[in-house]
Amino acid sequence: LVQRWSRVPTTVNLTRLLAEHGGNLSKSDSLVLAAELAPTRAQRWALFASAMKENLFEAVAPVQYGADLMHRGPLDGIPLDSGVVFLREARDREPQLAEAHDQLMWALVRLGYRDSAAAALRTLKANARAVRDVDPSVFDLIWAMRFLPVDSVLPRLQAAGDGAQTQIAQRVRLALSFDLARYQVLIGGQLAARSDASVGMQAHARIARGLGLLALGQPGAGL
Repeated sequence: LVQRWSRVPTTVNLTRLLAEHGGNLSKSDSLVLAAELAPTRAQRWALFASAMKENLFEAVAPVQYGADLMHRGPLDGIPLDSGVVFLREARDREPQLAEAHDQLMWALVRLGYRDSAAAALRTLKANARAVRDVDPSVFDLIWAMRFLPVDSVLPRLQAAGDGAQTQIAQRVRLALSFDLARYQVLIGGQLAARSDASVGMQAHARIARGLGLLALGQPGAGL
């Protein structure tokens, strides 16, 4: 789970490890890991729900459940805000768990809850660690993109510095999940035009721009 949240290649053979050492795990941990191997989303979510009931204090199960519902629930017709319930539960169980804060911030931004997202952002920054997958300053920009006028956001984006801009660029294809299609088109176009961007990054940028244009109702330009 640490490798997945850190977005690095997973080196763990989960099936083998569970078969060999699953008996040493708590019931809650066993259910969480079984959920990772479940063949369907419905089975996965049922296992997360069971894991939450087995341990009422730890936050791994609710943060996995909440993030999964937020990102994949709509594929099955589950409302976006369903995941927020479990992400808040994870935050309340373990207030210093960084994943709970950034996933909750992500969900609230996507839903357009300006004030709640701002409060979640403040909490995220208060609990920020020295080493993070996403720097809180990036979420500052994301919040501004979602809720402030474009003319006030562009100077912030330009002044963000290479670090924040690089992190945004690396995740430019995620912009639609924040409901930020216009910025996905903008950043994708700028990144694709950079001579120092790798071939792979330029490909990501072009895909991002194309998807953003489709989302904005410009199918010809997007394709």
